[in-house]
Amino acid sequence: MIKVRRSAYETALLLVLNALHYGEEKKRTVSRFRVGSGIIRRLSRRTNLREAFLDSIREELNELGWAMAVLPDGENFAIFQGDMAEKWAGLGIKRLKEEGFLQMSETELEAAFTELAGTEEDTSDEVS
Repeated sequence: MIKVRRSAYETALLLVLNALHYGEEKKRTVSRFRVGSGIIRRLSRRTNLREAFLDSIREELNELGWAMAVLPDGENFAIFQGDMAEKWAGLGIKRLKEEGFLQMSETELEAAFTELAGTEEDTSDEVS
């Protein structure tokens, strides 16, 4: 039997349907989830995930009201309802100007990052 590759639209629908079905099973709203590249390959019936195909999935998810971002490991993706971002803090650059960060060298920026990143507590609301 020949495997017919699924379109980006079909793949996006399957990703969201999986989350919605999971939410029904758990009796809660799923507004974000993580998925590995292997799952996307299986859903799309593809051996390789080309960047152009992933971009198409992002576009299709956007049309469905969802967004997708690559996680730092490069193998997993965060998928979330697009309107969630409306509740996130909107940041300008005023504080960077006031604190002199915009005039710092790369070395100074790295030192400032290390200092601040080491003192901040994780306030994420990640669900395990």
